Amino acid sequence: MKHSKFISFLLAALMLFSLCACGNDNTSASVHPSIAPPGADAHADLSLPAKIRVEDAGETASLYELTIDDEAAVKQIEGCFGIELSKASRSNDELGVTYTTDDYIVDIESDNGYWSVISRSSPSAKSGASMSDAEALKIAKAFVEENSLWPEEIENVKVVDQYGTNEDNVYGVDMKSVFFYPQVDGKIVLGRYRINININLDGSIQSVHYLVSRTGSSSTTAKLKSSSDISADLQAKNYSASFTSDLTSAKITDCTLCYYADSVKHDGKTYLFPVYVMNGEGTNAAGEKETFEIIIDALK
Repeated sequence: MKHSKFISFLLAALMLFSLCACGNDNTSASVHPSIAPPGADAHADLSLPAKIRVEDAGETASLYELTIDDEAAVKQIEGCFGIELSKASRSNDELGVTYTTDDYIVDIESDNGYWSVISRSSPSAKSGASMSDAEALKIAKAFVEENSLWPEEIENVKVVDQYGTNEDNVYGVDMKSVFFYPQVDGKIVLGRYRINININLDGSIQSVHYLVSRTGSSSTTAKLKSSSDISADLQAKNYSASFTSDLTSAKITDCTLCYYADSVKHDGKTYLFPVYVMNGEGTNAAGEKETFEIIIDALK
């Protein structure tokens, strides 16, 4: 009888251990994005209006593991710039590896596979030189497409003027920065996730920052928070906010399900996390209307 009771106890313990082990394999329960909370001086009383529809609340979304392949990054860089990194000088630090050639400085980040290539030649803009946003976009798009930097056309693109002094030491626009923001599953990706190409006014490319990573074959179906969960997060200030000081009469005007790249390793892996992005408006200390954006972890 004692032997039978011991066997029953042992079987029960093994079943409990198995259940715990299965629970630990549930990525959606153990991995969450690293989102900075509002500063101590930033305060707003926020609630979720009943009229706001929270997309897929209480349902599921994909949690994507990003691929990190330094060897593929090296091949991609060599193809884009016609260089052989095996012949370059190489150094390593806690962030990743740096290659230096006669013409370029190349950085590959170890945590996420992101890379940057910067030309060591930095020509001053010619006197009277200029470039339209359309011209800069054409050059940048051609570089992305010719080098197959992204499998689909990227519709969300921004062109920004960069300022410096030209060859006559006159201050003005001396470079164009083109930012490409890829989508995943038709959703915007926030955080550190973009392709940035900087173009000199003579049309040459000064630098490329490939701060994206393809989603790997490994993805997890993750449970999303309910509307009541999100309301609780708003009251507890479990979110990242764009406002930096107190807002009064703050209200949320819309809510969108997006992805977020925090570029942080979680148990040795990096992910694209589903998040809820909410826009709103309030009144700041100067009595002026101020729009804001907040990001809430969407994972249950």
